[in-house]
Amino acid sequence: MKVIGVERPHHGNAVVLLQVVNHAQRPMQLERLQYSFGAAQSEVALDRTVDAGAAVIVQVPIDLGTTAIPPGQPLLLEGELFAHENATERTFPVRASVTP
Repeated sequence: MKVIGVERPHHGNAVVLLQVVNHAQRPMQLERLQYSFGAAQSEVALDRTVDAGAAVIVQVPIDLGTTAIPPGQPLLLEGELFAHENATERTFPVRASVTP
C-alpha cells in the first residue's frame, strides 16, 4: 500500500488516496480500513474486489481541522486493512507518511 496523493475537497478536510495491490493468485475482497491519523482514529467501510495482480485506489477521509499540524509537516497514517481471500480473513498493516 502506498500514498498516491492527498486531495483537499473542503476546508479542514482532506482525502488520502492509497493504492492497494493484490499480489495473491486469487481475487481479494476489501472490507474495511481501521486507521489513526495524528490523534484521530477512524474506520472506512470498503466493498471492493481486487483481482489477482491488480491494484485499486482507496479513499481515506481525514479531518485536518482536529489535527494541529504545521503546513507541510508529514504525519503518519497507521492501521489495518481487513480483507477476505476465499473464505479466509486477512489483515494487512498500513503505515504511510502523509503530508497534508
